[in-house]
Amino acid sequence: MEYLTRSLQSEARSPYFRFHPMCKGLKLINLCFADDVILFCKGSVAAISVLKDSLKKFSEASGLSINSKKSQVYFGGVAAGVRTEILQVLNLSAGSFPLHYLGVPLRPTKWKHTDCRLLLIQTVLSGLRNYWMSVFTLPQSIIKEVEKLCWQFLWGALGTRCKFHLASWNQVCLPKAYGGLGTRDGTSWNRALLARYIWAVSTKQDSLWVKWIQHVYLKGVNFWDYALKHDSNWYWRKLCHLRNRFSEREILAAETTWPSVPFPLTAFYALSVKINGRVTAISSSTATCQRRFCIAFSHGWVFVRGLPVLGLDRGSQPQPEKQNEHDHKYDSCSCCLSNLEE
Repeated sequence: MEYLTRSLQSEARSPYFRFHPMCKGLKLINLCFADDVILFCKGSVAAISVLKDSLKKFSEASGLSINSKKSQVYFGGVAAGVRTEILQVLNLSAGSFPLHYLGVPLRPTKWKHTDCRLLLIQTVLSGLRNYWMSVFTLPQSIIKEVEKLCWQFLWGALGTRCKFHLASWNQVCLPKAYGGLGTRDGTSWNRALLARYIWAVSTKQDSLWVKWIQHVYLKGVNFWDYALKHDSNWYWRKLCHLRNRFSEREILAAETTWPSVPFPLTAFYALSVKINGRVTAISSSTATCQRRFCIAFSHGWVFVRGLPVLGLDRGSQPQPEKQNEHDHKYDSCSCCLSNLEE
């Protein structure tokens, strides 16, 4: 990484390179932490070309190259035509804010209370239940009570009822690719977490627990053909009952969506939501605005965020779900309000 930094600083002396407006004073081009790298520059094809040449030289010297599946370009105040040219030069996709760096979501505008509430629900309230859901099938009464706390915190509450809202909680819980906000439905997420154990048993993974299950219960019988006995352990019965929710084909299909990950939970959850029929056509009242940003930047800039070092990859992660153009509520976007009025 030190070699990459020196190489970038050397290339920055080129007359074609321009620093990011907020980084010009310190001549800052890159931030590195382990194998996570962010590059900054002016939003021009010439400046991007200089960065690409520097990365190419780094690749030739080190044998490490850009991981296009994990790298994206983030723009601000850059004309649409220039953005298209930059993406073609880099052969990368455009990212959307917030950008997650070292676990912290970053965005060029300040956070609103609605954004902070959604973030806290996803990281704190939902995070607290995830451990228990990954081990047990929680009672529906507990799941509903936790979800009640979540939607009351998101929308606000008047006594025991939530305030007025345009979308139902079921639509909020849809994946972003399907028009939701990415907050996971408790029941479906609980089943998806436990489906990992079904996958492990079905594929006979090399673990002590799987070997114990094979020896005590299955005894050479295929999991999907196993006849559940009345004296079986209650936990084993719960897992076997999930066969009524998922088929063997569906369990194995999730594995093929991201081959480098043993069992991609996010992909399987999205698949299970679709299987259960909760993904339907989003009505016009809940459609997302197609504008890139609702604000304009005074200076065009761009930065590239990604993992350009395949050799230092510490473990592949599931590919992020496709983001909507931006995630906001209608009351904060004049474009969306005008669409609703129409």
